[in-house]
Amino acid sequence: MILGAPGSGKTTLLRYLAHVESGRSDGLLPVFVSLRQYAMLLRGGRRLSLKEFAFRQAAGDDGELRDALAQAERLLWLCDDVESLYLFRESVISEFTELPGLLVLTSRPVGYRIAGFESVTHFELLPMSGEEIDRCIDETFLSLSEERQTIWDWAEGRTAWLKQQF
Repeated sequence: MILGAPGSGKTTLLRYLAHVESGRSDGLLPVFVSLRQYAMLLRGGRRLSLKEFAFRQAAGDDGELRDALAQAERLLWLCDDVESLYLFRESVISEFTELPGLLVLTSRPVGYRIAGFESVTHFELLPMSGEEIDRCIDETFLSLSEERQTIWDWAEGRTAWLKQQF
């Protein structure tokens, strides 16, 4: 369980994990699940299991891909926004235990209740200081500049712009 304030990087972390796993030859197959969208579906009266919703969200209209996901055994479930399930919490918690593979969940601390997740390891994303943000931006664009074999002026301009946005 990854806890963090809005904008702390929870969703970005899940996307990063998906990127890392998809790049490994022995990696798990990442399945990103928007629990906020699942809650909206349930609020609308539709009854669909969490697993089926996730497969439909990942595969869209591609039935063949949906079937392949259903057959896969090495899955990494990346479930975002647990706190949005507050109306359906009891019924959905049991569905998490039925998902094959590994599970990573995110939630904002406000609205999160540990009941049902006692056995899950919890982490909290802490806010970054201004100095840490600057260093992260510098290192990211320096790395991109080296990877793309561009001159530092390219990265310097983008670094200045992004820092100004913060």
